[in-house]
Amino acid sequence: MKHELSNQHFLILAVLILIASFFIRIFNLSSNPPGFFADEAAIGYNAYSLLKTGADEYHKSFPIFFRSFGDYRLPIPIYANLPFIAILGLSEVSVRMTTIFFGLVSILFLMLFVRELRGNLAGVCVGVLLMVLPWHIHLSRWGSEYMSFPAFLSISLYGYSVSVKRPRMLLLSFAFFALTLYTYYPTLFVTPLFMVGLVMYRFLSLKKERGLLLISCIAFFLICLPLLFALKNGTLITRWNSVQSQKVSVSQKAIQALTTYKDAYTPDFLFLKGDVGMPEHAITRHSVRGFGELYLFQIILIPVGLFLALRKSKNGDAFLMLWLLLLYPLGSALTSDGILSTRSVIGIIPLSFFSAIGLAGLVIIMLKKFHALLTILLLSVFALIMLFSSGMYLRAYYRDYPLYSADFWGWQEGPKYIMQYFLANKDRYDDLYMSGEYNSGEIFLKFYDPTNICSSKCKMGDFMRQPELYNPARKQLFALSPEYIAQSPLDTRFKTLHNVYYPNGTVAFKIGVIVYPSTFKM
Repeated sequence: MKHELSNQHFLILAVLILIASFFIRIFNLSSNPPGFFADEAAIGYNAYSLLKTGADEYHKSFPIFFRSFGDYRLPIPIYANLPFIAILGLSEVSVRMTTIFFGLVSILFLMLFVRELRGNLAGVCVGVLLMVLPWHIHLSRWGSEYMSFPAFLSISLYGYSVSVKRPRMLLLSFAFFALTLYTYYPTLFVTPLFMVGLVMYRFLSLKKERGLLLISCIAFFLICLPLLFALKNGTLITRWNSVQSQKVSVSQKAIQALTTYKDAYTPDFLFLKGDVGMPEHAITRHSVRGFGELYLFQIILIPVGLFLALRKSKNGDAFLMLWLLLLYPLGSALTSDGILSTRSVIGIIPLSFFSAIGLAGLVIIMLKKFHALLTILLLSVFALIMLFSSGMYLRAYYRDYPLYSADFWGWQEGPKYIMQYFLANKDRYDDLYMSGEYNSGEIFLKFYDPTNICSSKCKMGDFMRQPELYNPARKQLFALSPEYIAQSPLDTRFKTLHNVYYPNGTVAFKIGVIVYPSTFKM
């Protein structure tokens, strides 16, 4: 039996993997994840504004850094939305399609990277694993910036692997390494440190190319110049400040960082419970309950792959992937929210790399050492385990996940349906207020009414803090949650005209009017 796949078989399987990955990620995309988070809306609306006016939501023409929610967003995730919004229009699907695209790019180039250094079989193995990986699927369907980091880093790694044979590719590779810094904020910690290890290895191992290495480093630095200016004027640190806890001492922060770093390698996070199962994590949107970020069977593949890769490293790939594995928790560890699948998303690459090397290595060992029938039996058993594991995950993701992840601690579903009702009834009212029960809910007024047909009528309003917003002399419509109504003097004075429901059937918001008395005190 052959121990390696032909190039033709690799190409066929790679295409099938990408097609299957696409359908897994696009299925039921408009309603799952349930709701549409403020970060997604901000990215989509800014891209739409650029497309229509050449400026962002604050009227700045084609900026590098986008002001948003009190800090600044990096540019690549927003500019990448332009073609999808141009073709599909401004919608939840068009924004999330951009992230699916980044997910497919990461799968493709990681297959090519692994194939270049480890052969066709290993390349196919990493593609199959990524196709059904919980961590990758979950963040590929979320219209935020997370998957842009693995996508650009996977392109960079492939370019680097090719540069061993074609040295001029090193310059292009370093350019893409620099571009990763414009994708997602954890790259500002991870990429420079990873580059230090990569440059040191290249400098020591390939002495003939040191001039090209120097030129590539200069190109990397030049592409990073806008980031350095943004760091100097404070633009970059606004996001850092917004995720830092100001109530803990330096020693407490250090302890938190070390604890988070350690948690990134625990079986609970990686194989058993995932993001939502970690201590003190109230947010439900980051992963599916009862599943780790990886599958349980990878607990065997990863150490096998690590052993096989380190035993025979090819052009430093094992050492570079091990270095990336050591760096991946930094995005979570250097902030104050514990280990998060989003901020540690780059862990997908080294963990999938070693899993694939382990899987391919075990397959080759079986083909060499075992009888053909026994090999087929063992491979069939593994295929069934993998099919069962991924089937259970997808069943939980598509069926159960929307039922518990739509509320405030999840996707904060409701603004889309509230705005649909507001726009349909805007001519009947002077003011239409959506309560401020979201993270930066003002962005939904822009996203769901991008042409501003509701003019100044559709507004955000928090009556607990601003009772003067209620004006009995005006026709006013309100969208408030049942909890909000119960905690305010509106409980007996609110007349419901329409309900917005969560996927589990409970009432998310009540849309109605205040009918009595004509004035009230908060």
